[in-house]
Amino acid sequence: MEKIKGMELIELDFKNIEEPTYMECLFAVEEDPNNIQYVPPQFQDYELCLVVAKKDPSLLKYVTNLSDERVENLMPRENKIVEINVIEDFITTIPKIIIYYQDLKDGNKIHYIDGAEDCEIEIYQYIKEIYGDKCLAATIKQKNNGGELEGENGIIYECCNGKYNVYKKTTQYTETSGWFYGSTKVPVSFEIELIRVYGLDYK
Repeated sequence: MEKIKGMELIELDFKNIEEPTYMECLFAVEEDPNNIQYVPPQFQDYELCLVVAKKDPSLLKYVTNLSDERVENLMPRENKIVEINVIEDFITTIPKIIIYYQDLKDGNKIHYIDGAEDCEIEIYQYIKEIYGDKCLAATIKQKNNGGELEGENGIIYECCNGKYNVYKKTTQYTETSGWFYGSTKVPVSFEIELIRVYGLDYK
């Protein structure tokens, strides 16, 4: 069958497309999540499966490519293979997408944020509560304009592979002395430390 693009996918049967491209697969599941069962395994990545999970998570049973751990985490609990010794009260719940952060300053512990809807909003809230309004303003300015972070210390973040990495910038000083001004601290280097990672999970 000849390759088709755009709205033509709505009119024709996606399952009959020979060797579809990734974008055709993504468009197809956005229009109808049932099309996930016809998506080649090599295109069953996290972003495509996330689209399906938001529409009908039960259809993730058709996913066979579990090379990305995040894809398996999207699956409803009943579709996961788990070992359980005793089940006293089994309650079927509807899985939902939630935001979490991994705290690298606290033994890499993972914390889930109830009611959170946006990773960047949670990052801003964290910076404001821990480091204050001035630090938050510098972070937002650097994010919007690019370039270097204003000030010798502060917080920056970046999005990488669907996760948000939060870094702390700390400037190292050396003390110098002079006959006129006395001793002063001069910045000589700075350290960029990864302190938190925000992302999406499925529970």
